[in-house]
Amino acid sequence: MNHTFISALSATLLLFFFIICGYILRKTNAVPKNSAAVFSSVLMHFFIPVLILYVMTQNITPEIIAAQKLQLITSFVIIIVSCVLAYIIAKVMDKGKSKKGVYAFTMAFPNFAFMGIPIVEAVYGAEAFSTLILFILPYYLLVNVLGDIIIRDERLPRFSTLVSPITISIILGFGLVYARVAIPKIVVDQGYIIYSSAIPLSMMLMGFVLAGKKITTMFTSLSTYFISAMRLILFPMITLIALWLVGIRGMALGVPVLILGMPTAVNGVMLAENAGKDAFHCSSVVFISTLLSLLTIPILSYIVTLF
Repeated sequence: MNHTFISALSATLLLFFFIICGYILRKTNAVPKNSAAVFSSVLMHFFIPVLILYVMTQNITPEIIAAQKLQLITSFVIIIVSCVLAYIIAKVMDKGKSKKGVYAFTMAFPNFAFMGIPIVEAVYGAEAFSTLILFILPYYLLVNVLGDIIIRDERLPRFSTLVSPITISIILGFGLVYARVAIPKIVVDQGYIIYSSAIPLSMMLMGFVLAGKKITTMFTSLSTYFISAMRLILFPMITLIALWLVGIRGMALGVPVLILGMPTAVNGVMLAENAGKDAFHCSSVVFISTLLSLLTIPILSYIVTLF
């Protein structure tokens, strides 16, 4: 449990470091006012697509996909159920519909990669990696396309989303995996650099957005704490009970529960910024839920070991 806490603390402090850097840069006018829009566009059109390609080609094989079908199915079902449940709660919370999409996204999508991966490995060790990567693959596939629909509060995806660099990278990634294309080392090395840069840039984007309003607003919003509780407590507990009732045990149960117990995904800040929605509220939930996760993640990590 101490190891899990240290992993959570390390990941969280790194997140906050880059958020603070972005906040200071924007607050001191070291970067222009449109920096959030520019960073968001660069991330969505270059860094995130390359990140997806890197993760898929370096961590997934046809054999892993065949062996971990249960995790894929479980993940898709959980994502759909989470989105439906989050949308229903958000609809009750925001009858004016101006923030419904942002509310729903921040409840539905966890920080499955940057925080999820080190926490799961801290609890289960390296042997959990294949189970983990197959569970979070659908999140990589859906967080931006489905997330864009949710944040915009629309029923169908936009054509520009379907043919976006992110969608193309997913299709290309599957093609490379099943064609067993050997990626040259020099390309892999460059991909790793871009993969490593995506998270810091995303956090700095959040700092830019937070600097646009009084930061005290973030700490006084009751909806931010409510959504954080849904994200960190309700959703993982529902997942734990549901998987246990259908007979899933051990790592196959623990990995989904831990991922569902992560704070809100930072992707929402990029999507909200691009869609002209309330990126500040999205950033606030990411910030507060990440801070509170220092308390909830160690407890959740202990609970899953009991099953």
